[in-house]
Amino acid sequence: MNWIKQTVCLGLGLISMHNTMADHLVCRQGAGYVRCDAGTTEQIQGMGHTFIEGTQVKSDTTIQGMLEAHDFHFNTLTVQGVCRLNHGTVEGAAHIMGDLTAAHVHFKQPIVIASNHIELSGSTAPSITVRSSGASSVNQVILKNSAQIKGGITFEQSSGEVWLYDQAQCTGPVYNGRIIHKS
Repeated sequence: MNWIKQTVCLGLGLISMHNTMADHLVCRQGAGYVRCDAGTTEQIQGMGHTFIEGTQVKSDTTIQGMLEAHDFHFNTLTVQGVCRLNHGTVEGAAHIMGDLTAAHVHFKQPIVIASNHIELSGSTAPSITVRSSGASSVNQVILKNSAQIKGGITFEQSSGEVWLYDQAQCTGPVYNGRIIHKS
């Protein structure tokens, strides 16, 4: 059964569902939150605290607020807020404005982020571009547990630090920053 394109808004929680009844069954909203469970949905547009568990998103995932995702598959990802990712894949562009913590996540395209704290554990990405977050502290990219950045890391507007723990690697150059080996 097809549904007419609809947007549901309640409090700060917002989710946009498109075209199928299955989308409605995968994601639901409440006052200030969106929750998506196991299944496939066309796209997610969330405002507030967004929880994703076992969800595959065919098109765009756009979040304004906090995102917590586990066991996911995104096409593209845009987040304005804190982003915590665990066990998943981002196929396309990843644009984040806020802190990022990712464990066992495979980014297939470069990460572009405005943050002073990025932590990848057991994750991979072709490259990272760190834009100014407006914070006065040093921008840090922390790589742990065999995380791999196959290209370079670029700090665009202020100098930064790449902390390498364990078997983590950055095989490309670090522009406008320095590498610090940690134990």
